[in-house]
Amino acid sequence: MRIFSCSPAALLLGVFTVGAGLWGCGGEKSDEGTEETGGAEGGDGADGTDGGATDGTDGGGTDAPCPDTVPEEYRYLWDCEANSCDGNPILYNYGVGSSTADGGFSAEEKWYIFGGGTECMDVFTIEGDWSEIDPVNFRCSECEEIFQVTWELTSGNTCGLVWGSLFVDDRDDAEGPFSGFLLFDTHNAFEDRNEDNAALVIGAPGKGGTYYPNPNYGRGEAVPEAADQPIGPPESYEWTGPGTCLSLGKMRGAGPVGRPEESPVDFEPEVSL
Repeated sequence: MRIFSCSPAALLLGVFTVGAGLWGCGGEKSDEGTEETGGAEGGDGADGTDGGATDGTDGGGTDAPCPDTVPEEYRYLWDCEANSCDGNPILYNYGVGSSTADGGFSAEEKWYIFGGGTECMDVFTIEGDWSEIDPVNFRCSECEEIFQVTWELTSGNTCGLVWGSLFVDDRDDAEGPFSGFLLFDTHNAFEDRNEDNAALVIGAPGKGGTYYPNPNYGRGEAVPEAADQPIGPPESYEWTGPGTCLSLGKMRGAGPVGRPEESPVDFEPEVSL
């Protein structure tokens, strides 16, 4: 299955790069809940993508439904023909998981690539535990939840990508596993749960003490086990990324899951990853 207009050997050498910003951070937390941010507009913008809407909803306004591998609620929302990417592929991530009362976290995250009439999907399992590290270390002072996790590829690298280029800016690590943190912004400034259980998801994979926090790794929901429970687990989670155009031969910024205007974070956690 051909996804890019370059050879498989070139892909394995990490010739492709991913647009730097999966979603922009910025804006203050509103009284209603999650930060007020929007997707990038079209054009060859500073976020490292090749243009097109990246808000995870309209995806360029394609009229064609996505394949059945895409969750049903997104089949008419994602840009599965990559119309917004000027001939380049588009990348989406979709995760479903849960946390337990004792702080355990587990999820399955599917990564989809579409473009040129073809598609592929890889699957990562995410496992970890509640962390006492202050989320401010990953530029998310508004986050109420933080888990120290590991992403492990379980689908055999169907897409044939150098996943290290997407996670930790490492073109020598094709399949991981990758370690880091997942953070969730689930409540507003008054410590009331966001409307409709909305949640902002921040991913901060890292390597060697350097982390690449993505302020808007995904948006979705965090549903508590009990309506009146305090902040934190146990909860169920669902999120999706915005849709990011993949670029060939471009690298903008340090770390493909961080925005170019935001440098990586150098941080040594108390618990070894």
